[in-house]
Amino acid sequence: MEPRRGALFVVNIGAPLLIGLLLGEASAALVGGITGLLLSLADQEGGLCLRHIQAAP
Repeated sequence: MEPRRGALFVVNIGAPLLIGLLLGEASAALVGGITGLLLSLADQEGGLCLRHIQAAP
C-alpha cells in the first residue's frame, strides 16, 4: 500500500471515530468508522466502471 493511501485510510476511519467519541456519540463513531472503512476499501480497486471493464473477459 502506498503511504498516501495508508494515510487516507487512517484519516477516513480515524476522523469519524474521533469526532464521534469527542461528541459523546459512540454509535455515530462506530457508523462513521465502518463507513470510512468501506469507502477506503472500495477506493483501493479504483472506480466501479474501471473494475467492471478490467474484469470482463
